Amino acid sequence: MGSDLLQNKEEVLQYLKGRFPMFHQSNVFFRDIQYGIQLLLKERGSDVNYASAERHARDFTSALEKDGVLVPVDPQTWVLNYPPFKTPVVKTSGPVAPSATPGAIPAGTAGVKPSPSGAGQGPASGAQPPVQGKGAVPGVPGIPSPAKPPDPDRKEHPPTPES
Repeated sequence: MGSDLLQNKEEVLQYLKGRFPMFHQSNVFFRDIQYGIQLLLKERGSDVNYASAERHARDFTSALEKDGVLVPVDPQTWVLNYPPFKTPVVKTSGPVAPSATPGAIPAGTAGVKPSPSGAGQGPASGAQPPVQGKGAVPGVPGIPSPAKPPDPDRKEHPPTPES
């Protein structure tokens, strides 16, 4: 069964890629290869125990090292040198234009005069100032927060005296 793995390296690598994150120039770990080989052999009807799967994985990784597909980092880790597993390059059409020009006046704010404190800003026409205080969305003037409906299951408790 082990020689079958060695004769079908590309197929085994494809199977492992489907089970584990394997990309060209990524790290590959021994236990991932071992468990992947164990699952593959079980799917093919072979009753493989842990020790047998470990032995098959050692043989497989040694063969891939000799072929230059696995470059050792340490005894349990390799870098995968397998160009068919390169991730596709995503090309953009260029830089994304900003949604607004810096320093531009946002739509609908013409005629708003800033107050000395910066709070309570309103249109110069004398319209109502933006919603402030309780119920307002913090940090966003003019946008009230949505009201929550009362919870019918909540029971009000009388206030406790403070000591």
